[in-house]
Amino acid sequence: MAAEKEKIVIRPYTEEDWTAIEEIHDTARKLELEKAGLPEAFVPLKEAAVSEGLFDYQIDVALLEKTVVGFCAYTEEELAWLYVSPKQMRTGIGRQLIQHALGKEPGNESFAVRVYSMERKKENSEAECDEV
Repeated sequence: MAAEKEKIVIRPYTEEDWTAIEEIHDTARKLELEKAGLPEAFVPLKEAAVSEGLFDYQIDVALLEKTVVGFCAYTEEELAWLYVSPKQMRTGIGRQLIQHALGKEPGNESFAVRVYSMERKKENSEAECDEV
């Protein structure tokens, strides 16, 4: 059953969520960087949270059946972090987190999000960013 059909609860992050968001970030980020041909760029959340200021943002987690399955970190001006458990990708959880961060309840208002994919060409070391 897709997560959109099941009830997703989004609530503020608590310290008890750390292990879950660390696992989600590290697993999803490795996949993202592997697809981009940049696996050497991986930084675990325990380091990235400090160096990239994760806790400078409002952090909320998405729960499915009381299990953390995604998280986002944002301000009024920026959605800085968005990760969903690879086991739950493409089920609508990311969309719900984006809507939540934008302050929009699903179905209330429409919005557009451009998703970009970074890929490194084998013949050179430059990365290209393409809209998908």
